[in-house]
Amino acid sequence: HNHAVDPAVLRDLKLCIRTRRRVADSMFDGGDGGHRYFLEVCVFCWTVMRLLPVAEITSTSTTTEQASREEGAGEEDNNMHNANRFSAFDVDGEEEEEEEDTDMFPTMAPRPQPAAANPVTVADLLNSDDRSDVILFLLTLDDLMGFVAGQYRVLVQNVTRHKRQGIPDSALIENLLDATIAANFALQSVQQLEMELRAQHEHLTTPCRLLATLILPEITAHVDAIVRQHGSKSCIKRSEIIAFLGDCMQCSFHNQSDSWNRNDSIVSDFVAQYEVNTTGSAELEQIFQGVLRITVLEISIKPDVGVEKMRQEMGRKTGIPNSSHSWLSRMKNIGGDRSIHHTVRILQLFAGVIDSCAPDKKLLMDPRRRGMFGNPNLPGRMTKIRDMDEILMSKLLPDWTNMCRHGIMGKIKLPRDSELCPFFVQLKSYVDNP
Repeated sequence: HNHAVDPAVLRDLKLCIRTRRRVADSMFDGGDGGHRYFLEVCVFCWTVMRLLPVAEITSTSTTTEQASREEGAGEEDNNMHNANRFSAFDVDGEEEEEEEDTDMFPTMAPRPQPAAANPVTVADLLNSDDRSDVILFLLTLDDLMGFVAGQYRVLVQNVTRHKRQGIPDSALIENLLDATIAANFALQSVQQLEMELRAQHEHLTTPCRLLATLILPEITAHVDAIVRQHGSKSCIKRSEIIAFLGDCMQCSFHNQSDSWNRNDSIVSDFVAQYEVNTTGSAELEQIFQGVLRITVLEISIKPDVGVEKMRQEMGRKTGIPNSSHSWLSRMKNIGGDRSIHHTVRILQLFAGVIDSCAPDKKLLMDPRRRGMFGNPNLPGRMTKIRDMDEILMSKLLPDWTNMCRHGIMGKIKLPRDSELCPFFVQLKSYVDNP
């Protein structure tokens, strides 16, 4: 379309190209790939716009400029603000001379194309910004959980000591308030960290995607190679592979009957999105099953013959022991027997219980089972549950659910509840939308 171009636009574009080219050539040896691509785009725009008709400066605009110069100091400041910001770099007589420079301002230039994305490597994944930010997030979370655990450890010690000495429970109010403040502070801090992490990395929206970023760099590189070899859409982003593997891992956290479980569709959806052929689809299905097995071995709740055989088989193939709860082994407050992803799985399993219970019914524990997973003192019933997870499932979650559904706390709206009781806000959301 032959649109008239403002001459100031052409002048500014030329000045931008000239200034950027000079600085890049003299200081940065031509600039990096991104800077070179930006210059190619600017030069291409110049070759197109130079052929368009140039708008004339009418007398009306000249009269307007003269009138504006006659106005007060405020208007003069405004005109200065709207002036050409590159005018300081403009040199008299230089424009006509450099316009004929065919290297800097060619008459024709091909449409620039973005450089093809390089294959994802394990080294790149291990040193990536998102993985470093995930590690920092988890280390901070470990410190916060250690702070909270220390407060409640003091509370438990005082409870035991007061019972032994016959001190009334009212003496524990101060310790209970300290522990509550610590828990609220930790919860608000984690929420802030989550928002900052999502602002930097939009794909890190679930705990499993964080774990996939941390635990599965080799498998991420393998998926990228499969899509490049067998898919029609080869320009896949690393973040999309991590999201896919994290969602694969998520399938192990849900019951098979859970409506949120994408076990039957996650691979086919990914294959359709990137138009992967049948060979690549079969390889992706194998990777999906492998991720499920790795996750099951990590979050196993109790000894199981099938799981133990799988553990031994994978140990023979890889030469590496596959013990459970080993992903965050160096983070003592959120790893090992206190694995936070294990607690996440328990919460998601219990969400299925809430979803299947009618709103007018109450959740009650079977007293004969002595716990959600049976009596841990019976032979063959020892579980992997530690650090209050058993009491969380068997006592706390049922009571909290009944409180949110049938108690007074679930029927009132507290002012500034996100500041005063952030835990209850999260709990109410969990019960209302399991």
